Amino acid sequence: LIYENIFIYGFVFIAVFDILFNSQGPQRSFRWILFAFIFGYRSFDITPGFSIHPLDILIYITIIKILLTPSKRLVRLPNWLNGLFFFMVLHLLINTNHANFAIRFFEFKNLFHIVIIFYIVHITFVEISDLKYFSLFYILSVSMIAFLGVVEFHFPSITMSMFGSSSQLYSRESGIFYRAGFTFWGAQTAANLIPPVFPFLLLHKNSSMKVFNPISKLIIGAICIYAIYISGNRISWLILTIMLLSFFTMYRKKNSIVEKIAVFLFIISFVTYINSELLMSRYFSAYSAILGQADQVYDSSGHVRYSRAVNALEVIFEYPLGIGWAGSGWVHSDVLQIIANLGWLAGILFVIGLFNTMYKCFIVYINHLKQDEIKLVLFTSLLILVHVILSFLFNNNFVLPQSGVPLFLLWAIIDTSLNNYNSQFEYKINDKLSIS
Repeated sequence: LIYENIFIYGFVFIAVFDILFNSQGPQRSFRWILFAFIFGYRSFDITPGFSIHPLDILIYITIIKILLTPSKRLVRLPNWLNGLFFFMVLHLLINTNHANFAIRFFEFKNLFHIVIIFYIVHITFVEISDLKYFSLFYILSVSMIAFLGVVEFHFPSITMSMFGSSSQLYSRESGIFYRAGFTFWGAQTAANLIPPVFPFLLLHKNSSMKVFNPISKLIIGAICIYAIYISGNRISWLILTIMLLSFFTMYRKKNSIVEKIAVFLFIISFVTYINSELLMSRYFSAYSAILGQADQVYDSSGHVRYSRAVNALEVIFEYPLGIGWAGSGWVHSDVLQIIANLGWLAGILFVIGLFNTMYKCFIVYINHLKQDEIKLVLFTSLLILVHVILSFLFNNNFVLPQSGVPLFLLWAIIDTSLNNYNSQFEYKINDKLSIS
């Protein structure tokens, strides 16, 4: 639609101008990047098989702004990331003369986002309290995606007139579970962005930054959990389940029992409202699919995921040094796809990076069990990392900017904050972090 294109071009132009000509451009870039999540699949085609997403433009413009800044901090990226970057470039050079180089370069470009985002975050976000600022814009952006998904599901004519798409085009999966299409965004994978909203709402629930009142938090939470439900995205269901279990078992804070009772009553009411045999069957089929026991007749998508994982494992054992960019196809697992394409060593480095961040966060968390101010931010970070790790294990994300960039950004902010956590920061946090 012409109005849609005008809006996207206008948004990108204003964002680029703000990033380049504002003295705080690198810091302000994150609010623009977060709002660009809403665009979903929309990109600018350059050549057949190669396109540029608005997120690409904003990220590279931010890099340009940083390079043009005369006084900038010296940044040292994690060793695992430097090693991963080496294998990424190595395989790109090997694939230079390949007939489908554009497709291979496209995949390289989208995984390269992890390097750029970690660099930008190292430059701009230095304290764990910045997670509160970041979470505000994440909530606003992703709750809008959830809201539009709900509107599309119940009022497809509205999204048809707005975006030229409707969930009625493909919302049945073998006539079993009626799913929202999220076609305005591109696919039901839009639901993958939603789970972090809940720990972020918990962070704002106890924050002095009074942006959301209790009613607005309840409305946002209800819209987001309903959007995850109608998406039929079982990995998001699984992530949300783990977040809830962690909340009930690990969350410790003054008056936390009241919060737990409120959340428990809300969940019971919601499950009672949506409960059906089809829902339960689909929910538990996620665990069967993970164990490789998907029913080929009932759960065709789970069976396809399992088959692709098996094929990727065959490629991994046949080509331990990697088959090359885009060589393994769409695996439905970032971890397996990286190992298959770039080799065992690259995959191990990627996994080390993930679990190293989780380990650091958990160690700092258990060492501050009696400090509510720090503990809540760390608990939120742990839940976010659960989302990031499970998404990389069981979904394909990095091959599309709208799916990969959100995860890289969440990961980079938490990892960088933890790396900068030291005794000097511990004294500063009492002044900057206000959680009651």
